[in-house]
Amino acid sequence: MMNTAPPLDIDLAPGETILWTGQPKQGFHLEPKAIFGVVSALLMAGICLSVISPMGIPMRQGEIVFVFFGTFFGGMLLYLLGGRFLIDIDRRRRDRYVITSERIYTGHGSFSTPKIDRYDLAQLNHLQLIDEKNGWGTIFLQDESDWTRGSNLHFWYSGPFVPALELVPEPRRVFEIIRQAKSGPLINTNAIETFGCLMDAAVASDVDVIAGEKVLWTGRPKQGWHADAINFFGMIFGSLILGMTLFVLYGFLMKEKNGPPYLFLIPWSLLMGGMATYLLAGRFVVDLYRRRATTYAITNLRIVINQGIIWPRRLSFDLATVEKLSCIDAISGRGSIIIGVSRDAEMLQNLLFMAGGTLYGQAFPTLELIERPKEVFQLLQRIRDAIQRTQTESSGAGTPA
Repeated sequence: MMNTAPPLDIDLAPGETILWTGQPKQGFHLEPKAIFGVVSALLMAGICLSVISPMGIPMRQGEIVFVFFGTFFGGMLLYLLGGRFLIDIDRRRRDRYVITSERIYTGHGSFSTPKIDRYDLAQLNHLQLIDEKNGWGTIFLQDESDWTRGSNLHFWYSGPFVPALELVPEPRRVFEIIRQAKSGPLINTNAIETFGCLMDAAVASDVDVIAGEKVLWTGRPKQGWHADAINFFGMIFGSLILGMTLFVLYGFLMKEKNGPPYLFLIPWSLLMGGMATYLLAGRFVVDLYRRRATTYAITNLRIVINQGIIWPRRLSFDLATVEKLSCIDAISGRGSIIIGVSRDAEMLQNLLFMAGGTLYGQAFPTLELIERPKEVFQLLQRIRDAIQRTQTESSGAGTPA
């Protein structure tokens, strides 16, 4: 059943038919990345109050800069606590989506005429679903920027940075509509040679397969404590932050009693001390529970990643549109398969963030620390080859002699 949202004003080509119309989820929507914004806003509130409060820094000549400092952070506070959500509600209210047999149309609202973008299914080179497991999900039509996905600054903006069908209802069904319109029939799983891996029945049963789709492999990341060489850069960085924070706090506590109480140092020290504690120890605890809540599956259509501690979600990658797969095989017998980017990009991101790619999890979609990674990588290659052969045969059968 199609969504009843008003359709876009589009001109269909001869033979082009509408398969689905819809719009994003309406009203207020809270996503995990917004929590970072709320926490940052509360810290900014403490800084602002201590700077511009009458009990804070007195207004003496040369200290007017602190008023501008407090005003700037006050504006950021208002945006993170309320403004970004109001803008997000209005943006989604104006958006419309249409899927046809040949294209995807996205209409972005404006104060006058909506802008309509068109994406040919034949040229679509990326198809990814993030299913929030609450009846809504986002389908990405292009790969998100490595810098956007790898950084934790994404919380400053609500919504995707690349073309996407955002927070659509029944996302798995909409994802399959696009996949079938683009890739055609399913491949024959009997022609794919597996390597006799053990299937986790609980993981396999949690995969939302469709008719004709078959789970070929399931796995989990390495469980328990894990640390590698790049993590020690984060620990060194955390030690430096902690030392600087303790030095500033010592100076604050030893300040003369009749001096101005620089109260803004209190929330600042809490922020820096929290970051240091997380880099030194907290991230390892979070990482342990993150990997415990993560499962992987490979079907004859897609790669499925179930993850999330507080907000569980399912990531699906259409294997027909995955351009790159990189395998990092560790000496321990476990390794990782990076989806969509090269190994060099992952290594660069690790060096830049000094904490395993990001402050939380991996910078890129990854089958992380799995057993027998080379065999899993070869299975993915065989599935992709089978999909390509099926598409070629389907195109050849549909071409008149």
